[in-house]
Amino acid sequence: MRLPVFFLERPVFATVLNAMILIIGFLAYLNLGVREYPNVSLPILNVQVYYPNASAEVVETEIATKLEEALSGVEGMETISSSSKYGQAYVELSFKAGTDINKAQSNIRDRLSMTSLPDDAKDPIIRQQSGDSEPFFYISVESDSRSIVELTHLINLYLKNSLKSIKGVSMLDVMGDQYTMTVALDREKMLTHSVDANAVLDALKRHNVSLPGGRFQEAIPITLDMRVLSPKDLKAIPISHTKNSVVLLEDIATISLGRGVMSQIVRSGGKNVAFVGIIKSSDGNPLDISNEIHNRMDQFQSVMPSDVDVIINFDKTKFIRGSISSVQHSIVEAIFLVILIVFLFLRNFRATLIPLVAIPLSLVGVLSLMAAFGLSINTITLLAMVLAVGLVVDDAIVVLENIHRHIEEGKSPLKAAKEGSKEIGFAIVAMTLTLASVYIPIAFIQDAIGQIFFEFAMTLAGAVIVSGVVALTFTPLLCARLLKKESKSTPQALSSFKALRFFDRALDWMTRTYRKSLDVVLKWPKVMAVTCIGILIICIGLFQTIPQAVTPKEDRGVVGVFVPYLDSASLEEFDSYLKYVEKEVKDIKEALTYLTIAGTWGGQVVVPLKSWEDRSRSAEQVVNDLRQRVKKVPTIQAYPWSWDTGIPGVEATNTKDGAITVQFLTIGSYEALSKIMDNLRNACEADKSTFVDCHHDLRFNASGFKVIVDREKLATTTLTPVHASNVLAIMMDQNLYIEFSKEGILYPIALKPAQRPYHLEEIYAFNEENIRFPLSYFMTLEKTVTPKELSHYNQFRAAQFNVSLAPGITYTHAVEVLNKKIKDVVPEDIQHEFTGVAKKLEESSSMMLMLILIALIFVYAILAIQFESFSDPFIIMFTVPLAVLGALISIYALDRTLDIFTQIGLVTLIG
Repeated sequence: MRLPVFFLERPVFATVLNAMILIIGFLAYLNLGVREYPNVSLPILNVQVYYPNASAEVVETEIATKLEEALSGVEGMETISSSSKYGQAYVELSFKAGTDINKAQSNIRDRLSMTSLPDDAKDPIIRQQSGDSEPFFYISVESDSRSIVELTHLINLYLKNSLKSIKGVSMLDVMGDQYTMTVALDREKMLTHSVDANAVLDALKRHNVSLPGGRFQEAIPITLDMRVLSPKDLKAIPISHTKNSVVLLEDIATISLGRGVMSQIVRSGGKNVAFVGIIKSSDGNPLDISNEIHNRMDQFQSVMPSDVDVIINFDKTKFIRGSISSVQHSIVEAIFLVILIVFLFLRNFRATLIPLVAIPLSLVGVLSLMAAFGLSINTITLLAMVLAVGLVVDDAIVVLENIHRHIEEGKSPLKAAKEGSKEIGFAIVAMTLTLASVYIPIAFIQDAIGQIFFEFAMTLAGAVIVSGVVALTFTPLLCARLLKKESKSTPQALSSFKALRFFDRALDWMTRTYRKSLDVVLKWPKVMAVTCIGILIICIGLFQTIPQAVTPKEDRGVVGVFVPYLDSASLEEFDSYLKYVEKEVKDIKEALTYLTIAGTWGGQVVVPLKSWEDRSRSAEQVVNDLRQRVKKVPTIQAYPWSWDTGIPGVEATNTKDGAITVQFLTIGSYEALSKIMDNLRNACEADKSTFVDCHHDLRFNASGFKVIVDREKLATTTLTPVHASNVLAIMMDQNLYIEFSKEGILYPIALKPAQRPYHLEEIYAFNEENIRFPLSYFMTLEKTVTPKELSHYNQFRAAQFNVSLAPGITYTHAVEVLNKKIKDVVPEDIQHEFTGVAKKLEESSSMMLMLILIALIFVYAILAIQFESFSDPFIIMFTVPLAVLGALISIYALDRTLDIFTQIGLVTLIG
């Protein structure tokens, strides 16, 4: 190959070319984003519909089922699931990897536009799920003298817009009770004025508006602003008219501005606060966002009243910074070790310098390729650089050794460089392509784990390719300029070191031993063939024996306790039990603080831990301790968890209250399925050596009422079902779907009774003729037991079953045990499907085998081209089982798992 000779004859060209590699790489570095993990685009869309005051059964029938029927045929969809709760339906659509998610979203929007939903249902909200859908940064606003609603208002007024203006911020999640304009309806006064709750609701809708008023002098716009801004505005709204008088809202209701009904609980260290969580966009740099927020903290504090404090409660970037810093230190350590080993063998400063030039050129040069492919600096790409440090010097060392051989034969350095580089130019190309080709198949894997693999593969392959370019263009030039005839002789000063003399003797002994063993091996070819087959069998056995996992568990410094909501309990009552959990958490010596967030969905007590060097126990040990502590809390079920992975697409499948998730499907009744789930839970709880925290989401233990309507009597009243429903919902509960404006911020108006009735006889409705009818005339209430949530999976009725693993139990073993219990307890007509982590584990195992097979094919193809032979490549490829055996033995001996990181290592070994 004459390419190296071309650059030897043009040293300025070679120097400028490699200098440009450095410069372009440095410029690319300035524009590369920094993340913890690669950006992963999940092919998942969520549709959410609010249906005010509707029970889970009504939401399932009127919303969820209709949405599923409309969306079930969308192109590329893999699974569809739904969850129906009080007042809302949530549908999740998962698509095949590689699906055009924008096209899918457009198709969903078109189908929804043709779907008939109840008039009171809100418009569907469509969102794409991403790995960045959770807040990574929390700020609290605290005060000893102000109410929570005031603190929440201060966040909305002063912090929201400032935080949204930060580059990379996508959404804000404000947590804390908000201002509510409460309209407490007096039943007796309403009866006196012949007004019902539906009339009040209609009046509020008609008079809380902002309307166009044309243009003054055909030039200046006029606005008729009748929006409610204060209790005074609300009091003056007319409800009904008679010949002699007008009934105003203040005539039949008491109006106040304040907290309203408790809707959520937010505390920091046991103190009531208001929170704002920052959610970054998919291309946002969390480190830059965190830095900017820290820089603005003084500004945030300055705009607040003097008795209010703005405090950073939680910052995930601390772990990100620690992870990236750790990998950066590993790169420096790897470079130092490579320098040491190269010098140990070459014993010459000049010769050592030549291959080491490839390290900065390759690592900086690959940054431009990363920028071109839209990659980022993250732990995965930095891990690729750690591995690349050892690989990129290979090409340069091969060139150096061959050129040095020619110098020892008496040729001049320039002539030796020309002939030596020319001889092995094609070999360098083959080596580079062989290493790079291992990762080509990864480009065709489009799921979440494949996207993570892609960034690793592109970075490592790119570094290897750049090192090949350096070896062909710059390394021969350095050899011609730096090497001398005596460059391989060991200087006397170096040989005098005892350590080096010992190393020489050890190396000579290894060489002699290898030659002798080689003579023996060559005499027994059949035995060696059988040995190779035995090694392959051992590899297969180890592969099946070593526990598998999607990712290794990390101690990310955050634990917590999830508490499901108590059915039929008020939020105040539920909070009293949460305080018991807080008391147990408070005594954890590793805790920095604890944050409590709760609502009618349940409660989370989140515990950021001290830094690793300041605590003696791991997060997993803390969780095991918490399990024992929360068992003392009466009445509730509490499920401790640990944030042990942050990989996008894998983190999204993790449930903080269950390590393994299974969906059970039936065409039968929910009641029968619930009993089967109870039996399975009892069976798993009995196996305490394998499972802890076993539970499911289908529980028929919530009290409820079903309204029985006499249609004939309703027809005689001329009342519409919607009219009757509005009266019942408002007088029994409340309506929160009309808003007022306070200093430009929208808050709800709560339309509710001053005193809640116990019987339908106490509630009246008036028809158009102003005739009064008690609801008991055509309605009766029947007490029943209802579920809090109803789920569908692929349009079947479903229940989700979760189990956490006992300490020391692997996923593979737990899945085997769980499958056996399912076979023993669950009837055959009940289908089941593993989801979440267990499903990812199965997918990653299948992907691993496919990657290894395709990588072997690509490597064989490159070697066959290089040797122009179909048989010679097998001689080299027989080393793969030996390398894999060494890796598997190491994994087994160190009690590690086969996860995506060890899989990356095994694929790299093939190259």
